[in-house]
Amino acid sequence: MIRICETTAEGLPEAEAILNKPAEVCPVQWASEVAHAAYESTCGRGTMCRDGMHQMFLIIDDITGDKGTIEDLDLLQKLCDVIITANDCEKSQKAAQLVKDSLTNHYDDWSAHLLRKRCKAGVCAAFPKPVVPAAASEDGATRRRRRG
Repeated sequence: MIRICETTAEGLPEAEAILNKPAEVCPVQWASEVAHAAYESTCGRGTMCRDGMHQMFLIIDDITGDKGTIEDLDLLQKLCDVIITANDCEKSQKAAQLVKDSLTNHYDDWSAHLLRKRCKAGVCAAFPKPVVPAAASEDGATRRRRRG
């Protein structure tokens, strides 16, 4: 297939960055940053490069902003497949593959954003960080405030 632009994938991370992610990295937020960086630096000549990357970013942004639905995961998967198949641009193709890798390898994190309204890494602003239970006193009991 003939590519319609000369934009390279330079500046995008390698797949290992998300496949072996540290606990403090949210794969959804990471994918959002990849999609945004790719969209901002593509030439925009191809439809999938221009519109597909923008839609990819908007879907992920909805998920990190607590506006997404579980159906968005299937839509995102299909969109990634179309962008990869279209192969208009090296950068959009690699970004779509990275997002797809994140979605495939960290599906539990993605679904937690949508179903449990929780970011396991605690970095997505729309979701409160997990609360650490109160420390037990010396006698082993935890103190609670009385309500009422």
